[in-house]
Amino acid sequence: MNPRPSVQGSSTIDRKEPLKRPDRGGVVVVRRVNLFVNHFRVNFNPDTVIRHYDVEIKGDNPTKKISRFELAMVRDKVFTDNPQEFPFAMTAYDGQKNIFRAAELPTGSFNAEFPGTEELRGRSYTFTMKQLNALKLRDLKEYMTGSTSLNPRDVLQGMDVVIKEHPSKCMISVGKSFFHS
Repeated sequence: MNPRPSVQGSSTIDRKEPLKRPDRGGVVVVRRVNLFVNHFRVNFNPDTVIRHYDVEIKGDNPTKKISRFELAMVRDKVFTDNPQEFPFAMTAYDGQKNIFRAAELPTGSFNAEFPGTEELRGRSYTFTMKQLNALKLRDLKEYMTGSTSLNPRDVLQGMDVVIKEHPSKCMISVGKSFFHS
């Protein structure tokens, strides 16, 4: 029968300790490192309010699902037919149900008519828009400075759509990435 080695009898030579850092664990010298990975700096005015609108587009045939291409086509038609009421500038559309804009837009139902051609029959759509929320960028500023712990998800969603609006028009989108044509 082998006797078990005793803990008390072990020498200090067998004990392993981590190496000591020359700066006592990083408290002597504090070094700031700027790291940018797949991000860019965004400056914004915290007093700005972005209005969030819900968009519903219905076609002639309510059973047929409307493609994203058709949704964008209808939105573009409504905006180009009424440029005074619906200016394209500073308007961001996520391609489905959300429009974000710093200035107010009219709400209600609008018709978009597409005349028939030799290849396609005429189509008409109803474009309904209502304001959901007024997103205050002050909430994002407070969250970033640590004044509040509430995550302003709606503001972040709006900022995401606004930032992606221009690249989605002039670049090729694959997944969540944009590429030059």
